[in-house]
Amino acid sequence: AGSTQAYASVMGWTEVVSASPMSVGAIQCILRLPYLTQYAGTVLLPVMAAAIVIVIFLIGTIVRSVHCGMKRVEAGAAAAATAPSAVMRRTVWLDVDELKGKLASWWASKRHISTMLFVLFLTYMPITSASLRALDCIDPVAGIRYLRSNLAVECGVGQHAAATALAYTTLVVVGAGFPVGLAWLLGTARKEQLLDTGFHATWGFLFDGYRTPER
Repeated sequence: AGSTQAYASVMGWTEVVSASPMSVGAIQCILRLPYLTQYAGTVLLPVMAAAIVIVIFLIGTIVRSVHCGMKRVEAGAAAAATAPSAVMRRTVWLDVDELKGKLASWWASKRHISTMLFVLFLTYMPITSASLRALDCIDPVAGIRYLRSNLAVECGVGQHAAATALAYTTLVVVGAGFPVGLAWLLGTARKEQLLDTGFHATWGFLFDGYRTPER
């Protein structure tokens, strides 16, 4: 978000690595999203990923809970006098109890939270970089300051004012809070926590690569 010429020359390759998916040239040209929408989309990438995982799981689980086959059903009142009270018929039904059990088990595994944290771990640099860029304005031109990364956006008014508030919040919560929170969580985790299935499902990707300390 501003540096010496020497630093920019040496570290210019990081612009590609830390670029937001929403700012890729082809995507920008095709979607033509407003600046605030692009920035908010970058910040909300982990939340959107978690939501997509939940939707995919719900659809898949509902489909797997639908069964087709022979099922005993109650006969009608007219047929009850001449036939057994229940007959076997081919039908399609949703096993509600099975669906509830699968949903409860999956929700307890915290896979959606694990997905959100994993995507946040991967998109930490794009989110932080986009937040810093949202605060980087050029010197006034005819009394008006513009955003350095998007000269069509006037600083301090309209959508940029909202983006500025979001950027400061994101830098505090994600930029500083996320790494500090991870360091505190893993630094204070007890052995029984590390062995807990739910804890491992959510945070395991952070510490699975480390060896167990031995005396």
